[in-house]
Amino acid sequence: MYDHGREARNVILLNVLPSPKCTLTVDMLPCAYLSGGALGQRDLSASMAPNAPQTAIGGKRSHSIIFLLDISDSTIPDGASLRTLNYARRLRGMGHRIYFLVPGWSYHPEVLQGLVDRGDIDGFSRLSEYQTNGLVNVISRMFVMPGIRNRMLRPQQQQALNEILYEIRRRDCDLIVLEQRMYLFAIDELKKRVSVVIDWCDSVALAWWRSIKLMIRQGDMKNLGNAIRHLITAVANESYYPGKAHANLVVSHIDKRTIDHLSRSPEFIHVIPNGVSFPASSPSCDRVPDRMIFTGWMNFPPNYEAALWFLDHVFPLILKVKPTAQFVIAGANPVPALTARMNHNVQVTGAVPNLSLEIARSQIYVAPLVSGGGFKNKVFEAMAAGTYVVGTNYAAEFLTPDLRECVSVANGPANLARAIVSALADPEALRPSVQKAQAILRRNYSWEARAEDLERIFNACIVMRGATAGH
Repeated sequence: MYDHGREARNVILLNVLPSPKCTLTVDMLPCAYLSGGALGQRDLSASMAPNAPQTAIGGKRSHSIIFLLDISDSTIPDGASLRTLNYARRLRGMGHRIYFLVPGWSYHPEVLQGLVDRGDIDGFSRLSEYQTNGLVNVISRMFVMPGIRNRMLRPQQQQALNEILYEIRRRDCDLIVLEQRMYLFAIDELKKRVSVVIDWCDSVALAWWRSIKLMIRQGDMKNLGNAIRHLITAVANESYYPGKAHANLVVSHIDKRTIDHLSRSPEFIHVIPNGVSFPASSPSCDRVPDRMIFTGWMNFPPNYEAALWFLDHVFPLILKVKPTAQFVIAGANPVPALTARMNHNVQVTGAVPNLSLEIARSQIYVAPLVSGGGFKNKVFEAMAAGTYVVGTNYAAEFLTPDLRECVSVANGPANLARAIVSALADPEALRPSVQKAQAILRRNYSWEARAEDLERIFNACIVMRGATAGH
């Protein structure tokens, strides 16, 4: 591997991202994913960014941070990717060295090279894929506790663990952040060498619990058994691992509440929400009367489940009052069940060149979420585009009280339909709420401010381990 030097103590962030979520307009997209061509480098090699920072800004101690993450080959990153890319970019701007370590299943060197060329990261390497198979794997699935399963699978985990430990030694690392749950098995070995932070992002246990409740309400028993198995695995992970780490990160207080309850380690769980970037100038367009929009990756279950529920139960009630109403479903990879619902009142656009513009053209943003959890990038994106938000409690639960005052929240088809019709009747009356929300976002949710919070947690973990190691 290419070695970028050892001027700084190092941090590794393992961050293989979860399933796609909604997109969020930020200043680094879409060009952050554009490539300058093939690298012609061997696996586990690294590419160096121009003008790499050597010391942290303001004389602070700098770290070398490695993100172990999945990289999409799409030009439209999912919501989880946005979190990693934005924090990595800001941390590098604060003087830290940033590297991506990518498993073979999502290793796209042309995409990674594009990030290097932009100066968003310092370099990247490839990690061998971690897979479990065979009779031992089948037997291990009978055990809920991760500790037992990890002991049974240790021979199959060893190569991936060795490569991670090699990166730690090579970079002289002092902190590692794990986000991909497939690599949580490494915590015990990693703690012998470095501080360990887990970035859970969302509580997957919460998301599966809500999906199961939705299946039962809708009488969908076909996938219930599989969902219950996923729930059991998520509950086991979120109960077992948080107490082993020096710190844990989540994106919202809703996710913290769930993992606090499961792990009984609330003092080690910190909320680091996603930020928002405003466009350089407000979109110049006229709003289309009675047009409402919902956005996100439309092959992500909470998104298409929300859209289908809205079409089945809420939109017909709106059409009785406003027969010319338009519902736009904008987002990549819509499932066939959505595209089959297109008509003169319903548009399913797929990916659009300028999502902020599509939102800004709409009178209101509808967030009819009936499942899922975590931080809703789509709600912040709507606020940033200047469009009023009407949604269910699941869409607004992550908002702080001051932001929640700036949206309309209604549960149930009839209540949600009434709230939407009311908002469509006089959208200009809602303008002060939109402006208040934008002011709060600008003041409290910049990526730069949140990156400083993240840096403080990293530093505290390194100090904590240093103090513990001295005893």
